[in-house]
Amino acid sequence: MNVKLINSINHIKTPWKNGQGTTTQIAIFPETANLVSQNFDWRISSACISQDSDFSLFQNHHRLLSVIAGNGLRLSLNSSTLSEKLLTAFQVFEFSGVTNIQAKILSPNVIDLGVIYDPNKVSASMIFQKAKQTAERTKTQSHINFIICAQGRIRINDFNLLPLDCLRIEGSQTIEIRSDDFNSHFGIISINEL
Repeated sequence: MNVKLINSINHIKTPWKNGQGTTTQIAIFPETANLVSQNFDWRISSACISQDSDFSLFQNHHRLLSVIAGNGLRLSLNSSTLSEKLLTAFQVFEFSGVTNIQAKILSPNVIDLGVIYDPNKVSASMIFQKAKQTAERTKTQSHINFIICAQGRIRINDFNLLPLDCLRIEGSQTIEIRSDDFNSHFGIISINEL
């Protein structure tokens, strides 16, 4: 089984592209890519949003975003299809990387989890589930899968994960997920090459 633990203490912190905050990079591909030059196929990151702010723009990329802590975000969009979006815990919002968005925090220190990806190179999805006390078997199907502890603590096979710890799992694998914490949630990010 090709599984790699990515511990949150090893995540890389960098300034937002627009300079209005900091982001915690969980994974990027290729690994030599960087946020500023936008030379990545995909990037997974989290940010603590402590004040109302604008989203950075990412030409030729799409984004998936969710809130994993705090009361959420009220997003004002400069879009022809949607002008405002309320984003609360574990909802996933997908949008173009060039959409102008202003975020208003609904509580101090909202923490998000996001994926930025090039839709000409990969497809990406993100879902959240509440962990159960009894082991639940699931099978990963994508080329690359990230199982991220979003809240509480979870156990995946023999790995114990705390918030923002994650497992990178390549290919199709059967795993068991459980938690003894009633409020534990985890995210599954799936990435497939086109």
